[in-house]
Amino acid sequence: GCLDMKKSKGVTSLITLLRTARLLRVLRVARLFKVFKQLNKLIGGVIEASQAVVWITLLSGILVYVNAVVTTKLIGELEPGYFDMMANSCWTLFNVMCQAGLPSGVTIH
Repeated sequence: GCLDMKKSKGVTSLITLLRTARLLRVLRVARLFKVFKQLNKLIGGVIEASQAVVWITLLSGILVYVNAVVTTKLIGELEPGYFDMMANSCWTLFNVMCQAGLPSGVTIH
């Protein structure tokens, strides 16, 4: 009973100590970024560029999805295997968007 409580308090304090040490290590790295202004600017630029890439990816996904709905409804029966289901339409339109071209056998009239 009481011995187990003392062991658990010791383990808890050890975990707290390790967390504090890890936090101090992270703060030391953060201080390093303040010293190197150019490195800080570079990391800020990478973060901003990553945010732009995420928004472009999201917008592209929405555009592919909306166009997949339209192509599935309009030409799904004309091109089975490419536009007959939403997943196939999305995949075909994604390939076209990435300039992989149309699959063989699909022609534009």
